[in-house]
Amino acid sequence: MEESVLMSNPQIWFGQGAAVAGKLLVVIAGDEQRAMIADSLTGIAASGVTVEACRPDGVGAQAAQLLSAADGVVFVTGASNRLDNGFRYHVGQAASLGPSRLFLIVTGLDDTQASQALCEQMGEEFAQVVEGLGIEQTHVVPMTSGEAGVQVPSWYHGAALDEMLVSVLEATDRSGDSLRAVVLDSQSGPDQISARIMAGDVAAGDAIKILPGARQFEIVSLDKQAGSAEVVLTTNAAHGAVAGNIVCSAGDPVLVSDQFETNVVWFGPEPMLPGRPYFMQFAAGTIEGNFANPKHVINLETLEHLAAKTLEPGDIGVCNLSLEADVPFAPYREFRALGGFSIVDKFTDQVVGAGAVNFALRRASNIHWQALDLNKGTRSGKLGQKPSVLWFTGLSGSGKSTIANLVEKKLYAMGHQTYLLDGDNVRHGLNRDLGFTDADRVENIRRVAEVAKLMADAGLIVLASFISPFKSERRMARDMMDDGEFLEVYVETPLEVCEQRDVKGLYVKARRGEIKNFTGIDSDYELPELAEIILDTVKLDAEQSADEIIAYLQQTGRLNP
Repeated sequence: MEESVLMSNPQIWFGQGAAVAGKLLVVIAGDEQRAMIADSLTGIAASGVTVEACRPDGVGAQAAQLLSAADGVVFVTGASNRLDNGFRYHVGQAASLGPSRLFLIVTGLDDTQASQALCEQMGEEFAQVVEGLGIEQTHVVPMTSGEAGVQVPSWYHGAALDEMLVSVLEATDRSGDSLRAVVLDSQSGPDQISARIMAGDVAAGDAIKILPGARQFEIVSLDKQAGSAEVVLTTNAAHGAVAGNIVCSAGDPVLVSDQFETNVVWFGPEPMLPGRPYFMQFAAGTIEGNFANPKHVINLETLEHLAAKTLEPGDIGVCNLSLEADVPFAPYREFRALGGFSIVDKFTDQVVGAGAVNFALRRASNIHWQALDLNKGTRSGKLGQKPSVLWFTGLSGSGKSTIANLVEKKLYAMGHQTYLLDGDNVRHGLNRDLGFTDADRVENIRRVAEVAKLMADAGLIVLASFISPFKSERRMARDMMDDGEFLEVYVETPLEVCEQRDVKGLYVKARRGEIKNFTGIDSDYELPELAEIILDTVKLDAEQSADEIIAYLQQTGRLNP
């Protein structure tokens, strides 16, 4: 049984001379059907369509990009193939990221009642799968081949395939919608904008808004070539728009938010970890954000919603997304150009997933930052110190807590206000619900970093002693603080030395397999690359290490600003 695959270049383009414009994506479950489907689409091809038959190229970022750009998806499978798990996975991808109109073509049938019953059964199975994924509109077309070429069996009395495809593409025409355009760049003057129209149209005299920011302008004139989506707008005042801003009708503006429920298809090599920052590439630009724990993942075989703490490679699930800033959006099912996004790993620049906005979370619009009269500068000025977060990182047994404790005692003796957050201590209260999986470690550091940020805002010198094994979470903690406020202190101690110092016997238990996910044994520690202070504890004892840190704080003006 052959597994269904997405083709590397399976687009069917409608030429400018055609009555409709759009793209179809074809998912084929075996080479034997490739020529048949190409022949079956010749009627559409005669109207300006180019049908390309290419070798399959797997799934991933390219598949997600093709799905998000398609106006209809055609699944092709042989009667003998049925709807296997590989096929269901691609249907799940299409339901999450593709259009709401899906077609199933079943090949290898004949004029017998048995073929009719088999096709009807496969159609029912297909409908059950897509309905379980939130898709309501499907079309099933049987096909057979013989001396007369590709044709439908005699028992089929539905619409012809080309007629259905054209009707679908006609339904996706958005020229009558309200204006939606993305800014490409500013032109020669401060009152000109180069943009690409995604929906609707624009004319001189129209009132527009530029998002985010909700600035309103009037179109004085425009330059647009016939048949082109790109336009140069001249506004009645300097606009300040930048690439990625959204231009929309003032009377029907695009929504903005920073928190959403989303469908996510994850295909990165590593699991998605809740709380870990990723780059989200929307039409309006790239914004940092992170996911909460999945609400559920979808078992595509049974369509059950299963509980999960992460998204593993190949998973399709539903997660809440929180962004660092507002982004113009539309629900994906209403307007995919503004509701879809790619997920990029911050460190590898690799596309690791794709998402679709279901809706904005109500709390995003109900919660506002409360302005306060006293600020960080006022508080720290009274304390006579510069707010700082000293982040101690290193293996278990490296001496982090011992050194951090000595530093705090020295600072206290010098009259400074401090607080020490220790990895073991916070797990007795704030983080008592977390274990030591990668996902829990990420959440552990996220919570502690938020607490450290609040304490720094109070004007304190905060000492945080945590293994914090992942570079991405240490970077996340750094990025939460104001510039220059975060100091990474790498307590550099070889693994064998840490094992020799193992007064708690943890390494011995980890070596015996009694402790799972133990850093340095069966869980990785990623070496710091941005540390301001590196302490070689083979050469320096705890007292000398603490003195090194005090000297650094004095030299950088943090203790007497």
